[in-house]
Amino acid sequence: FFRLLHICIKEMDPQQQQQQQQQHLQARRASASVRIAPISSVKSAEARSNVQYSVGEGECCDEDIAQVLENNQRWVSRMTAGDHTYFASRSAVHKPKYLYIGCSDARAPADLMMGLQPGDLFVHRNIANQVVSTDCNCGSVIEYATNHLKVKHIVVCGHYGCGGIKYALK
Repeated sequence: FFRLLHICIKEMDPQQQQQQQQQHLQARRASASVRIAPISSVKSAEARSNVQYSVGEGECCDEDIAQVLENNQRWVSRMTAGDHTYFASRSAVHKPKYLYIGCSDARAPADLMMGLQPGDLFVHRNIANQVVSTDCNCGSVIEYATNHLKVKHIVVCGHYGCGGIKYALK
């Protein structure tokens, strides 16, 4: 039900790109994990144009992401320790009462702030929790939440010190 993807970004020549695209298609069919590495290691604009996602199982290219993947495995174990149907029951039906529109800021976890469990809240996040009539993504989320999920409440939540707002006001 919940699966972390790990994407590794690295510089490659056109032949490597073609091979990686083939691997990517095969991996998607096989639901393989993906690895991640910082794009900052790709210096020039020309090199950045040759950046491709590397897909596959294997060693993590970063200790931090290895820790995140390990933390995910521990979380899955904790969630299923007391209830072996935890994920199956949440994947069977998704009927949240609330749509939460909030900032992408990682310091503001919506379900935890509201005292809810995963699946109790349908979440849309963007920079500075914007709801703009020309934003097709946000509009699609609202339409899906209200027409399909039949949410009862829409919560638009901002926070103090929002970097998105500060940036917009420059």
